[in-house]
Amino acid sequence: PVLLTENLVPAVKIPFPFSVKGKFNSLSHALAVELFLPQMFYNGITTDTLNLTVNSDIEKLNYSVELSAISNNMLMLRNVLLNGALQNNNLNFSLTAAKDKNIKILEIEGRLKMENQNFELKFNPKVNLNTTEWSVDTANLIRFGKDGFIAHQLIISNNTQFISIHSHEKSKNAPFEIKLANFDLATISKIVEKRDGLVKGDLNGYLIVKNQNSIPGITSEIELSNFFFNKVELGSIFLHADNNEKPDKYNVALNIFGNGNNVGINGYYITAPAINKLDFIVDFKNINITSVEPYTFGKVTDMTGVASG
Repeated sequence: PVLLTENLVPAVKIPFPFSVKGKFNSLSHALAVELFLPQMFYNGITTDTLNLTVNSDIEKLNYSVELSAISNNMLMLRNVLLNGALQNNNLNFSLTAAKDKNIKILEIEGRLKMENQNFELKFNPKVNLNTTEWSVDTANLIRFGKDGFIAHQLIISNNTQFISIHSHEKSKNAPFEIKLANFDLATISKIVEKRDGLVKGDLNGYLIVKNQNSIPGITSEIELSNFFFNKVELGSIFLHADNNEKPDKYNVALNIFGNGNNVGINGYYITAPAINKLDFIVDFKNINITSVEPYTFGKVTDMTGVASG
């Protein structure tokens, strides 16, 4: 098997032998498959102790994928379990992750329906994010496939925090909008970070996407308040981006204020292959050098001082 992966997918590295077992009964239509993979590396991503189990009969197919961990140099998701069943073109799924066997930090359940090259995704009314229960609007539904993309009432909320995805109309490929209110980035960071304090900050804003059949048209206003990275505060970030002027010209205005920082970046990026142009004006009114140190990822330490220009 190792020789097979080296030839078919050379980027995948499997340092230890793995096993695959299976059997099929043609009379009862019973299928059973088991895969055990101790460790795998792919483009900086490591998976540890993967167990895949599939069994089926004439009515349905059951599946289970277990991982002790999946990680890269900064992120790690532990004790991952994805399982469910496929029956009558409906795929039920449950995804969980846990710090240990008793403390679940992620629980998401739902159903994916497949019909005529289209898919319908619906989530169950409760999810667990970082040991906290969030509510999901019971009318939530996402349709995608050959007939385009439509999102309806996908609203995930906890008190004043929420994330929503909703199409402006029910027509095929209508503009859709992603909204965030008071969303604490630490909610997600604490699920996947290797070390405490990777990121935190309150995220507010929206992203509107339209013209999906050609070049996506976007309009976005984002405010990230009191942003910390690796336990060091950068400040508050304000971002406006759009390509309303021309589909391949993205206008950007980015401002950073707070913790001794005052930086403005304004300009545009043209994505057309014949041009591929960047044109930005960067105004460094003030930079707290200490707040820049985490972005060197350990290559530079004990940075202090102020810069401007």
